[in-house]
Amino acid sequence: MQFVIDSSAVMAFLRDEPGADRVAALLESVDSSFANAAFISTVNLAELHQKFGPNMPASLIGTADSVIARADFTARHAEVSGELYGRTRSAGLSLADRACLALATTMELPAITADRAWADVAAGVEVELIR
Repeated sequence: MQFVIDSSAVMAFLRDEPGADRVAALLESVDSSFANAAFISTVNLAELHQKFGPNMPASLIGTADSVIARADFTARHAEVSGELYGRTRSAGLSLADRACLALATTMELPAITADRAWADVAAGVEVELIR
């Protein structure tokens, strides 16, 4: 399975919060064949750096380098994020949330998140809540 992972799901995994087991299973399914791959937007990676600061867990850096492929935030992602604003504003989705959804939309992949607010929006992409 290929998927796009939101920073909230990564944080749940790192902090061993509810849903961490689901994220662990997804990350364990990733392999080098590209048939099973995980992607994270660089905007979501920036959010992780913001949340953890200089205390970014070494496990995240290792996981990101070996398992989760970084996807640069492009002009197309910016356009899709802007289009999503009207549909997601009432649920309070942030720019980082919309960046993840934009990446999932452009790659036509499901978005994995711990953020329950995503269930209430018509993002036009499959959203899987980990908890």
